[in-house]
Amino acid sequence: DTATVQTQWQNEYASIDEATGKYGSSKITANGGWYDAGDHGKYVVNGGISIWTLQNMYERAIQTEEGVAKFADGADTMVIPEAGDKVPDILNETAYELDFIKEMRVDSSEPTWGKYEGLYYHKLHDHKWTGLATRPDGYETEWKTTRIVKPPTFTATLNYAACAGQAARLWAPYDKAKA
Repeated sequence: DTATVQTQWQNEYASIDEATGKYGSSKITANGGWYDAGDHGKYVVNGGISIWTLQNMYERAIQTEEGVAKFADGADTMVIPEAGDKVPDILNETAYELDFIKEMRVDSSEPTWGKYEGLYYHKLHDHKWTGLATRPDGYETEWKTTRIVKPPTFTATLNYAACAGQAARLWAPYDKAKA
């Protein structure tokens, strides 16, 4: 999911040229993650709220034997492709979103925001509203849209830090490097 980083926060763009030229700074690729609603947007803060909710539910549940069994790898509480890897499926699922958010980190080489290296971009979405029930592969052809990334915010940055900190604690027994 490659998108143009925006030089300023703008809610609406007249054209792709405006979004990628006049207000475009560089491009990043941030694959994976969860879409929020039907507009193919991937939002760091909204994703973080979901990550925290799932991780918190898991962390509280494993205080009992019943909870440990419910969230054990392959327990059928969740059905995901990663089942069977000896890691609770719910942690694999939240890691999918955390891995996306990790790609939303500002790099020092970014022309506009590089001086804020280490902050996180707020969201990735289309430069204009596409409507509901559209396929992502129809972005450019059917809807004449392009992907953009909104500037970094403290909200997104602190949101990621909190979720990643909690994830580190939860992953430690399964994968110290990931933790």
